[in-house]
Amino acid sequence: MKKIGIILLLTVIVHTTMMAQEEEKSFLRNNLSFMMSDVVMKRISFEYEHVFGDNGNMAINIPASVAIGDQIDVYDDDVDWWVGMGMKFYPTGQGVIRYFVGPEVRIISAEKEIYDYNTGYTQEHTENLIHSAFLLNNGMIYEPSKNFIFSVNLGLGIVTRDSKDSGIYPMATPSVRLGIRF
Repeated sequence: MKKIGIILLLTVIVHTTMMAQEEEKSFLRNNLSFMMSDVVMKRISFEYEHVFGDNGNMAINIPASVAIGDQIDVYDDDVDWWVGMGMKFYPTGQGVIRYFVGPEVRIISAEKEIYDYNTGYTQEHTENLIHSAFLLNNGMIYEPSKNFIFSVNLGLGIVTRDSKDSGIYPMATPSVRLGIRF
């Protein structure tokens, strides 16, 4: 009887350990986050992310933003909206605190007020522009509970401007985000 009790106890311990390891590998794969720092720039910005892989080492993300007021950027453009698509690589997988890095491509719609002084009098017109950007995002995510995330992100890269002063210019996009996992 004692041997049967020990075997039963060992079976329960092994089963519980195996279930705990399976639980650690299972995690929520969808994130929806709100970019709090973009409110300062008079924009509402969100990002959807879906995590792939057994350990959650890779994700695809789709960020988007819409202007809620006039705010001129560093290149004197008034950004109306932007949308992007990117990938995130999590070298250590999913956990309470995790680092990510990955590329992102954005399409940006903007307007620019043009003043023409060469005609002898001032003429003003608005030019609609479409810019494209390539960024390398780096950031940290903190997950204090199963469904809540807080993250900081810094995207560095280049933007090509569709205007008379077109060319390739540097771009930086810092953000602070709050979100949910589901």
